[in-house]
Amino acid sequence: MTNNKVKQQLTEINIKSNQLLKRFEYDINADEDLEVDEILKLQAIREQLISNLFEQYPINEIQQELALINQMVSVDSELKVKTKSLKQSLADKLIKVKKGKKSALTYKKL
Repeated sequence: MTNNKVKQQLTEINIKSNQLLKRFEYDINADEDLEVDEILKLQAIREQLISNLFEQYPINEIQQELALINQMVSVDSELKVKTKSLKQSLADKLIKVKKGKKSALTYKKL
């Protein structure tokens, strides 16, 4: 019975992780809003699910669901790559905006 609950919780973690990953499929050049509130909500839920899993069940029971654990780790790695990429894209866009403002101010002075 407990093993089924572990499997269920890992499945829920993976669902939330994949939902979060989809939220990071963001085109920085498109005119769309980054769903920050939804991302923060999903992240909080995901973190709570992971914490609960390791608080409620012994590691040997969790290890029995190796395929689901591997999936969780894989999606976690993808999330890290996506967030790093998005962070860099946002930083690059911010630099372009600042350069554009600087150019506009310079042009106005002429």
